[in-house]
Amino acid sequence: IHEANAEGDIPTLTTIAQQFVDDEVDLIVSTTTPALQAAYNATKDLEAPPIVFNAVTSPYDAGIAAAADDHPSWIIGYQALAPVEDALALIPRLIPDIQTVGYIYNPAEANSVVNTEIAEPAAEALGLTLEVTQISNSSEVQAAAEALVARGVEAFFVSTDSTVVASLEAIVKVANDNDIPLFANDPASAQRGAAVALGLDYYQDGLDTGALAVGILKGELDIAATPIEQQQAGSLAINMAAAAEQGLEIPQEFIDQAATVFE
Repeated sequence: IHEANAEGDIPTLTTIAQQFVDDEVDLIVSTTTPALQAAYNATKDLEAPPIVFNAVTSPYDAGIAAAADDHPSWIIGYQALAPVEDALALIPRLIPDIQTVGYIYNPAEANSVVNTEIAEPAAEALGLTLEVTQISNSSEVQAAAEALVARGVEAFFVSTDSTVVASLEAIVKVANDNDIPLFANDPASAQRGAAVALGLDYYQDGLDTGALAVGILKGELDIAATPIEQQQAGSLAINMAAAAEQGLEIPQEFIDQAATVFE
């Protein structure tokens, strides 16, 4: 298995994907929307090797597929549309008087554009003002978070933007230094310092992706005849130490509902 991580740098993905093609790998597994787009661009002329994707918010908005049953004959995977509305709804439940939430995203990521288009009306429906800042690379995340603090945000919300998540620790530092709770849309972010995270179960997503890859490599799965499915499993994760550091009190009822609690 050849593994490569672009560390949030989208241009690097192009190099990685092309290297996999040059190495004549039997199959590419791409995680996140930018990774899928890079793999697609590197393989579209040859229509090979097969690609299995996961953690992709919308393969349709990303320009990869037209519909679940209308996709390139060498590409298959699981759509992972994060529960943005449900995750945002946790914020006023835990901070009843909150008015302003800070949100950072990279508009170059099709997945983040989709999530933002969901987040903005969802926040408005909850009576929240979503203060939005755009970035273009991971090195800008900390400055963006600090700018949001200066604009008076009372919490941060991070969805599944690859560029932002790659530098999540930068937001965690700003959140900790300013007693501003950090909410996330990916359970794994709680382990990295978000106080509360509600999102898809990416471990299960990985298992399902692996099953597709095995089926393809064994010649048992016809990619063209297999529809894209949507990942459904989700979970709530809480980081008690992060919550305390960020000035957020977590009621016991939330702790009891969490699939994972980091002390």
